[in-house]
Amino acid sequence: GEGAEPELVDRSSWRSNAFCITLFCMDESFESRAVDFVRPAFALFHDLDYCVVTLPHVTSEFGLLSLFSIVHAKGQEAVPGAAPFGHVLYVIHRAALSGQLLVREAQHADLPGARALCAGLHDEELLLAAVEGTAEHLAQSPNVRPLRVAFIVECQAQVVGIATVLEQGVDVAGLKLHYCLEDYILFSEHRADGHAQLEQLLINPLFAASTRFVLKELFRKARKSVLYMQLRHDVPVPDVTREFVQVKPRRQIQLPPHLALAAARAAHERGGGDVPPDCALYFLTRKLISEPKIQNNARIVVVGASDTSVAFLETLLTVPYLHFTSVTLIAPDGLPDGGVPAAGQPEEPAVAPNAFAASSFCYTRRELRQLALDARVTVIRANVADVDRVAKSVELAGSSERVPYDVLLLAPPLHDQTLAGLPEGSRAVGGAFSVSGGQVERDVDDYIRSAAWVRRAALEDTTALVYGATLSAYCSVQALLARGVQPERVRLVLPPGAPTPFADPRVELRVRGALAALGVAVLDELRLLSVRAGSDGSISSVRLADKNGKHERELPCALLLTADEPDVDDAIFRACNSNSLVYDGRLVIDARFRTSDASIFAAGPLTKFSRRYRGGINLEHYDKRDVGVKVAHSLLPLLDPLSAAATAATSDALPTFDQPRSEGGMLPGGLLYVHVQRPSKPLPYDELVRSGRVGRELTTVANEHDYCCFRIDQYDTIDAITYLGKTPLEVSNLQHLIGMPQMYLNRLAPRYDEGLIPDLPQFLRDNWAMGLFHDRFVDFRSALKGELLEEEAFAAIATDLQERLEMDIELPSREELRSAVQLSTRQLVEKRLVEYLQTNQNHLSMYLVPSAPVCRQMEEEI
Repeated sequence: GEGAEPELVDRSSWRSNAFCITLFCMDESFESRAVDFVRPAFALFHDLDYCVVTLPHVTSEFGLLSLFSIVHAKGQEAVPGAAPFGHVLYVIHRAALSGQLLVREAQHADLPGARALCAGLHDEELLLAAVEGTAEHLAQSPNVRPLRVAFIVECQAQVVGIATVLEQGVDVAGLKLHYCLEDYILFSEHRADGHAQLEQLLINPLFAASTRFVLKELFRKARKSVLYMQLRHDVPVPDVTREFVQVKPRRQIQLPPHLALAAARAAHERGGGDVPPDCALYFLTRKLISEPKIQNNARIVVVGASDTSVAFLETLLTVPYLHFTSVTLIAPDGLPDGGVPAAGQPEEPAVAPNAFAASSFCYTRRELRQLALDARVTVIRANVADVDRVAKSVELAGSSERVPYDVLLLAPPLHDQTLAGLPEGSRAVGGAFSVSGGQVERDVDDYIRSAAWVRRAALEDTTALVYGATLSAYCSVQALLARGVQPERVRLVLPPGAPTPFADPRVELRVRGALAALGVAVLDELRLLSVRAGSDGSISSVRLADKNGKHERELPCALLLTADEPDVDDAIFRACNSNSLVYDGRLVIDARFRTSDASIFAAGPLTKFSRRYRGGINLEHYDKRDVGVKVAHSLLPLLDPLSAAATAATSDALPTFDQPRSEGGMLPGGLLYVHVQRPSKPLPYDELVRSGRVGRELTTVANEHDYCCFRIDQYDTIDAITYLGKTPLEVSNLQHLIGMPQMYLNRLAPRYDEGLIPDLPQFLRDNWAMGLFHDRFVDFRSALKGELLEEEAFAAIATDLQERLEMDIELPSREELRSAVQLSTRQLVEKRLVEYLQTNQNHLSMYLVPSAPVCRQMEEEI
């Protein structure tokens, strides 16, 4: 039962059934014949069934191990008091060498063996139905392949494996639409009917090392060249996953309603359904099956489930030729998984309407479900207590368990530390919550339903207090209002000297106006001193003081939410300090994200670059997803010496971050706030204007409450976008616009000056703008730039402009530049643009180009 002591097993009478290879050396030229050593070894130990090999985690695999199966280590909770096993364990059974496997279509005679093999499994009925269906179909129509085929893996007339393959009806167009398949597969080299989907593959563990052979046979028997596998969130992770390559999800264009309806209609006609897939996608080609992956057994431990950590794991685990066997994440709330998808919901809101914390817009919930990182990452739900640099292990809070590492990445999110800084008696009071807690929504909902809240809410002078001047504080006010708390009972307390969280002062005025209209009081320049609990242990009042500390006041309070400026957790700080990791306001790292310990890396808002890098800013001012990608690229040379990044591994130059940084949330009054800008050191608005970086601002107010501002820099490019309104916004689309010349946006500034744009977001919902939001538009721009610079005349113009910028000389007018560009160059640009639209017609069908469906239909009618 729960809490029972683990049962002790007497192993004294057990007999060993395995022998161990302790030394193996073989010329690489003959590694393919390693099996010739294993068979005589089993013959020598004729009474033993298993052979085992252990290997240090940081040692590369050798040819002999291709015959063996890796055995995953148990967690320390399964063996209390036991020290972690420091090696990787490989095992092979003598039966695995007993004969050649045979893969063939299922027959009626295979049913008894199939039942014995899959007895007790969650998909037992599906497997048996597939076997029976295939046998029945082929018995009646042997020359016609069924839609779904079950294959039997046989060894010495015994069923040792079952595979089901969907040979027809794979929605390849839909998969290309939502996943980056074209980054890996050259579809022109594969027949239209050469695609299939592996639905299930079950193999006796004794023959697990032969999985690649079974897959080769499936390719041959099914006459296919590409095999897909979809991993859904509600099924166990199959072992065959390690042989496949995971595909990243594509950033989708957020279509306006009229285009979304047309896209849904097209998907329905294609037979792919209206809702994008909510599962991870893996693939394998006939070519890749002959190129075994490089298996990396290094113990990679990531601390913190921040956006930086997710991006790091995503980049690392989608390297097509690497398989990492030991990746661990330590986070108290686990990995963000995107939740359970809503039935029939094609789009999800940019911001959760009842969330207490602000959003960074790094990942959508659907992207997280499509990544399914928990399928390949061991997640430990715990807090870090300390790090032992000597033993290379991480100590967990509230447990004696230690997690060993070879590479450690510290990337925890920063948390509000207001309650932790209060006196001892104020830290654990019922009804006082920090919005940084991963379960704050659940905890607040439970408290609002409790008798303590009901009793105190009945008092006239009782308030629900939100403390902090961050964006999350304003989101918390709206979250309370959405949960039915009366506006006149809510108080927003702003700490002394706290900077505004809004990049635009006009937004702050509108938010303050919304608070006043709702009746939410704002208390300025007050500091939280302590929290007092009632007789039942729940909060009864708070004590506040002015900025000078001379005047104090006590307010009755039934609920307290703290959302002040986030800072590093005490446990993480103590772990850094006790291990002599250099900490200078933030954890100090070099250009390769290394701390003062070569095995410990760090990234995210916890860190800052060393002072020797002049001009570097804290990493909290960069896009967290961009930082995570750069960390993975920095670690790949260490984890994979063959990586293309290895040549740049010795560089001491700071990495460049160019992805826009975004933040937003749902504010009081149901106002959606979004701010997207280039990564840069934040400046107060007045100082930013005086710096000369602001060329001009384009602002519109639509429907009396939808405010939008496009900030254009001195070089006529989009520098920042700010929105506050009640109309849903396509945030992902706006992120693509940062850094683009405003002329790309259909002459945005001239049209604005002519009074033709009363609503900036609505202007960008027109059909013409969709090509700018495509995930490959950046690549198109880069390729076009490279091609144009190969032309001598255009290169001369670019060089002249660069020199003028460096020498601060006035730039030529747009008309002068247009006349300097040759006609052939303009024609080349037009040609490449049409090719870009034609190539991406699956997303950009709203453009009328020669390959568009409408044009093809017109040609057929003619």
